[in-house]
Amino acid sequence: MHCGAKSALALALLLCACSSDDTSGTETPADTDGDGTTGGSDGETGSGSSGATPSATVTYANFGDAFLRDWCRGCHSASLQGDARSGAPPSVDFNTHEDAGAWADRIEARALGNAPTMPPASGPSPQELKLLSEWLAAGVP
Repeated sequence: MHCGAKSALALALLLCACSSDDTSGTETPADTDGDGTTGGSDGETGSGSSGATPSATVTYANFGDAFLRDWCRGCHSASLQGDARSGAPPSVDFNTHEDAGAWADRIEARALGNAPTMPPASGPSPQELKLLSEWLAAGVP
């Protein structure tokens, strides 16, 4: 399956999980504008000084791990060495939740900053980037 198709499937599963009728007390993001995403339609990402409140629902378990697997670990994995890392620095790995937390500022800068450079070839959908922004803004729960 193509990486983009896997990511689309992962996003669809996440969105389905977030919109379930689970009454366990877990909050789900509000789709306030009916576009299938959380937040406003004005391009807000939920990070930094935008004023948006991050969703408590976006976690490593239901988003971060799959996002990092699909978009980052092809180069940023401790199991890769040399040319297999496609230029990723040897110490910058995203294998674990702890790794993600340690590199959260750099992930945000490189994937969501003013001039995103990661991933280098194509990339996540705007919806996936919005969820990444929410996850990072929430402190990588």
